[in-house]
Amino acid sequence: MLSMFLGFYASAVTFAAQSYPQLEPALIDLIHQRIISNLALTVAVALPFISGLFYMLGRRYSAMTRGGGG
Repeated sequence: MLSMFLGFYASAVTFAAQSYPQLEPALIDLIHQRIISNLALTVAVALPFISGLFYMLGRRYSAMTRGGGG
């Protein structure tokens, strides 16, 4: 997953540099750093909730398939 993210980041920087030659490389890097920090914050907040959801769904599924009959 990390390698996919790094590959995407490298291609995004290359694409931005080729598509917008009037932008400075420092500005492109600043924009991408802000995007990455927002992405990291989103992952840090969303990952526990998503993990908890899958945990609860897994427990419910295992309880239903045990044959509790109800």
